[in-house]
Amino acid sequence: MGVICDNAIRTLGIEKEIQKVDLSGLEVLKGKGMTFRISAWDHDDLRISSIDMSGMLGLMKMESVIITASGHDVPLFNIDFVKAANKKTMLAELYDTMISREFETDVEKGMLVKKKFDFVENYPRQSRWYDPLLLGCSLAKRDKVLDDKTVGSVTRSYVTFYKEWYERSTACEPAEKLQKTRSYVDGLLSQGGASTDQFKNMFGPETTEKLFRILFGVR
Repeated sequence: MGVICDNAIRTLGIEKEIQKVDLSGLEVLKGKGMTFRISAWDHDDLRISSIDMSGMLGLMKMESVIITASGHDVPLFNIDFVKAANKKTMLAELYDTMISREFETDVEKGMLVKKKFDFVENYPRQSRWYDPLLLGCSLAKRDKVLDDKTVGSVTRSYVTFYKEWYERSTACEPAEKLQKTRSYVDGLLSQGGASTDQFKNMFGPETTEKLFRILFGVR
Protein backbone atom coordinates (compact mmCIF):
# COMPACT_ATOMS: atom_id res chain seq x y z
CA MET A 1 0.00 0.00 0.00
CA GLY A 2 1.36 3.40 -0.99
CA VAL A 3 1.45 6.50 1.18
CA ILE A 4 -1.50 8.18 -0.56
CA CYS A 5 -3.65 5.06 -0.33
CA ASP A 6 -2.80 4.61 3.36
CA ASN A 7 -3.72 8.26 3.93
CA ALA A 8 -7.00 7.82 2.04
CA ILE A 9 -8.06 4.69 3.93
CA ARG A 10 -7.24 6.28 7.29
CA THR A 11 -9.18 9.41 6.32
CA LEU A 12 -12.16 7.21 5.48
CA GLY A 13 -11.73 5.67 8.93
CA ILE A 14 -11.99 2.08 7.70
CA GLU A 15 -8.40 0.83 8.11
CA LYS A 16 -9.45 -1.88 10.58
CA GLU A 17 -12.45 -3.04 8.58
CA ILE A 18 -11.30 -3.46 4.96
CA GLN A 19 -11.21 -6.87 3.30
CA LYS A 20 -8.45 -7.78 0.86
CA VAL A 21 -9.58 -8.52 -2.71
CA ASP A 22 -8.12 -11.46 -4.65
CA LEU A 23 -6.24 -10.02 -7.64
CA SER A 24 -5.85 -13.38 -9.40
CA GLY A 25 -2.06 -13.12 -9.74
CA LEU A 26 -1.98 -9.44 -10.75
CA GLU A 27 -0.47 -8.18 -7.48
CA VAL A 28 2.88 -7.31 -9.14
CA LEU A 29 3.38 -6.43 -12.80
CA LYS A 30 6.77 -5.59 -14.34
CA GLY A 31 7.70 -4.11 -17.69
CA LYS A 32 10.03 -1.62 -19.35
CA GLY A 33 11.99 -1.04 -16.15
CA MET A 34 8.89 -0.31 -14.09
CA THR A 35 7.29 -2.28 -11.26
CA PHE A 36 3.60 -1.93 -10.47
CA ARG A 37 2.39 -3.11 -7.05
CA ILE A 38 -1.37 -3.45 -7.03
CA SER A 39 -3.84 -3.89 -4.17
CA ALA A 40 -7.60 -3.71 -3.68
CA TRP A 41 -9.94 -3.86 -0.70
CA ASP A 42 -13.67 -3.91 -0.04
CA HIS A 43 -15.62 -2.19 2.73
CA ASP A 44 -19.41 -2.45 2.62
CA ASP A 45 -20.23 -1.26 -0.92
CA LEU A 46 -16.88 0.50 -1.44
CA ARG A 47 -14.02 -0.81 -3.58
CA ILE A 48 -10.70 0.89 -2.82
CA SER A 49 -7.85 0.10 -5.21
CA SER A 50 -4.21 1.15 -5.34
CA ILE A 51 -1.47 1.14 -7.98
CA ASP A 52 2.01 1.96 -6.69
CA MET A 53 4.65 2.21 -9.43
CA SER A 54 8.39 2.85 -9.33
CA GLY A 55 10.87 2.85 -12.18
CA MET A 56 13.98 4.28 -13.78
CA LEU A 57 16.07 3.64 -10.67
CA GLY A 58 13.64 5.61 -8.53
CA LEU A 59 13.54 8.66 -10.80
CA MET A 60 9.92 7.96 -11.68
CA LYS A 61 7.15 7.21 -9.20
CA MET A 62 3.39 7.00 -9.57
CA GLU A 63 0.58 6.26 -7.17
CA SER A 64 -3.09 5.94 -8.06
CA VAL A 65 -6.04 5.37 -5.75
CA ILE A 66 -9.51 4.53 -7.07
CA ILE A 67 -12.69 4.52 -4.98
CA THR A 68 -16.02 3.29 -6.31
CA ALA A 69 -19.35 2.65 -4.59
CA SER A 70 -22.03 0.19 -5.69
CA GLY A 71 -24.81 1.02 -3.24
CA HIS A 72 -24.56 4.79 -2.80
CA ASP A 73 -25.12 7.35 -5.54
CA VAL A 74 -21.74 9.10 -5.47
CA PRO A 75 -19.14 9.81 -8.17
CA LEU A 76 -16.28 7.57 -9.15
CA PHE A 77 -13.22 9.05 -7.41
CA ASN A 78 -9.53 8.73 -8.13
CA ILE A 79 -6.29 10.36 -7.04
CA ASP A 80 -3.12 10.22 -9.13
CA PHE A 81 0.34 11.46 -8.18
CA VAL A 82 3.27 11.23 -10.60
CA LYS A 83 6.86 12.24 -10.01
CA ALA A 84 9.17 12.17 -13.04
CA ALA A 85 12.59 13.69 -12.38
CA ASN A 86 11.76 17.17 -10.99
CA LYS A 87 8.20 17.30 -12.32
CA LYS A 88 5.33 16.50 -9.96
CA THR A 89 1.73 16.14 -11.09
CA MET A 90 -1.35 15.47 -8.96
CA LEU A 91 -4.93 14.80 -9.99
CA ALA A 92 -7.98 14.45 -7.77
CA GLU A 93 -10.85 13.58 -10.10
CA LEU A 94 -14.53 12.86 -9.62
CA TYR A 95 -16.47 11.34 -12.50
CA ASP A 96 -20.22 11.41 -13.02
CA THR A 97 -21.24 7.77 -12.69
CA MET A 98 -24.35 8.79 -10.77
CA ILE A 99 -27.98 7.91 -11.31
CA SER A 100 -29.52 11.10 -9.92
CA ARG A 101 -29.05 14.40 -11.76
CA GLU A 102 -29.40 16.41 -8.55
CA PHE A 103 -25.82 16.97 -7.40
CA GLU A 104 -25.09 20.66 -8.08
CA THR A 105 -24.91 21.48 -4.35
CA ASP A 106 -22.39 18.69 -3.81
CA VAL A 107 -20.18 19.98 -6.61
CA GLU A 108 -20.34 23.48 -5.11
CA LYS A 109 -19.03 22.06 -1.84
CA GLY A 110 -16.22 20.46 -3.82
CA MET A 111 -15.33 23.77 -5.45
CA LEU A 112 -14.52 25.13 -1.99
CA VAL A 113 -12.11 22.23 -1.47
CA LYS A 114 -10.50 22.87 -4.86
CA LYS A 115 -10.06 26.58 -4.07
CA LYS A 116 -7.86 25.71 -1.07
CA PHE A 117 -5.15 24.71 -3.52
CA ASP A 118 -5.21 27.72 -5.82
CA PHE A 119 -1.63 28.41 -4.72
CA VAL A 120 -0.49 25.37 -6.73
CA GLU A 121 -0.04 25.81 -10.49
CA ASN A 122 -2.77 24.25 -12.63
CA TYR A 123 -1.91 21.35 -14.92
CA PRO A 124 -3.39 21.62 -18.44
CA ARG A 125 -4.97 18.20 -18.91
CA GLN A 126 -5.05 16.60 -22.34
CA SER A 127 -8.56 16.40 -23.81
CA ARG A 128 -10.16 12.97 -23.47
CA TRP A 129 -13.46 11.33 -24.38
CA TYR A 130 -14.48 11.28 -20.69
CA ASP A 131 -14.14 15.04 -20.16
CA PRO A 132 -17.95 15.54 -20.10
CA LEU A 133 -18.08 13.17 -17.11
CA LEU A 134 -15.41 15.04 -15.15
CA LEU A 135 -16.99 17.16 -12.41
CA GLY A 136 -15.91 20.79 -12.10
CA CYS A 137 -14.61 20.34 -8.57
CA SER A 138 -11.88 18.00 -9.85
CA LEU A 139 -8.28 19.17 -9.45
CA ALA A 140 -5.25 18.96 -11.76
CA LYS A 141 -1.94 20.42 -10.57
CA ARG A 142 1.71 20.37 -11.60
CA ASP A 143 4.22 22.27 -9.50
CA LYS A 144 7.45 21.89 -7.53
CA VAL A 145 5.47 22.97 -4.43
CA LEU A 146 3.72 19.59 -4.50
CA ASP A 147 5.74 18.42 -1.52
CA ASP A 148 4.69 15.65 0.85
CA LYS A 149 2.74 18.09 3.03
CA THR A 150 0.71 19.47 0.11
CA VAL A 151 0.09 16.01 -1.39
CA GLY A 152 -1.11 14.83 2.00
CA SER A 153 -3.38 17.84 2.37
CA VAL A 154 -4.94 17.35 -1.08
CA THR A 155 -5.53 13.68 -0.31
CA ARG A 156 -7.14 14.28 3.08
CA SER A 157 -9.24 17.20 1.84
CA TYR A 158 -10.66 15.39 -1.17
CA VAL A 159 -11.18 12.07 0.60
CA THR A 160 -12.98 13.89 3.43
CA PHE A 161 -15.16 15.62 0.81
CA TYR A 162 -15.92 12.26 -0.82
CA LYS A 163 -16.67 10.64 2.55
CA GLU A 164 -19.10 13.41 3.48
CA TRP A 165 -20.81 13.14 0.08
CA TYR A 166 -21.07 9.37 0.56
CA GLU A 167 -22.55 9.74 4.06
CA ARG A 168 -25.28 12.13 2.96
CA SER A 169 -26.04 10.30 -0.30
CA THR A 170 -29.05 8.12 -0.83
CA ALA A 171 -28.88 4.37 -1.24
CA CYS A 172 -29.36 3.21 -4.81
CA GLU A 173 -29.95 0.04 -6.79
CA PRO A 174 -26.53 -1.73 -7.00
CA ALA A 175 -27.16 -3.22 -10.44
CA GLU A 176 -27.98 0.18 -11.94
CA LYS A 177 -25.07 1.86 -10.17
CA LEU A 178 -22.58 -0.82 -11.24
CA GLN A 179 -23.73 -0.42 -14.83
CA LYS A 180 -22.82 3.28 -14.67
CA THR A 181 -19.32 2.38 -13.45
CA ARG A 182 -19.05 -0.44 -15.97
CA SER A 183 -19.88 1.93 -18.83
CA TYR A 184 -17.03 4.21 -17.74
CA VAL A 185 -14.59 1.29 -17.57
CA ASP A 186 -15.78 0.00 -20.96
CA GLY A 187 -15.06 3.47 -22.33
CA LEU A 188 -11.52 3.41 -20.93
CA LEU A 189 -10.88 0.01 -22.49
CA SER A 190 -12.34 0.89 -25.89
CA GLN A 191 -11.48 4.59 -26.22
CA GLY A 192 -8.41 4.85 -24.02
CA GLY A 193 -7.03 6.97 -21.21
CA ALA A 194 -3.54 7.91 -20.03
CA SER A 195 -3.08 4.96 -17.67
CA THR A 196 -5.18 2.62 -19.79
CA ASP A 197 -3.01 3.19 -22.86
CA GLN A 198 0.16 2.64 -20.82
CA PHE A 199 -1.10 -0.64 -19.39
CA LYS A 200 -2.28 -1.88 -22.78
CA ASN A 201 1.10 -1.12 -24.35
CA MET A 202 3.01 -2.85 -21.56
CA PHE A 203 0.81 -5.80 -20.63
CA GLY A 204 -1.67 -6.22 -23.47
CA PRO A 205 -5.43 -5.62 -23.71
CA GLU A 206 -6.53 -8.85 -21.98
CA THR A 207 -4.47 -8.31 -18.83
CA THR A 208 -5.47 -4.63 -18.76
CA GLU A 209 -9.17 -5.47 -18.99
CA LYS A 210 -8.92 -8.13 -16.29
CA LEU A 211 -7.05 -5.74 -13.98
CA PHE A 212 -9.28 -2.72 -14.57
CA ARG A 213 -12.48 -4.66 -13.94
CA ILE A 214 -11.07 -5.72 -10.57
CA LEU A 215 -9.79 -2.23 -9.68
CA PHE A 216 -13.12 -0.58 -10.45
CA GLY A 217 -15.17 -3.38 -8.92
CA VAL A 218 -17.06 -4.41 -12.05
CA ARG A 219 -15.73 -7.87 -12.87
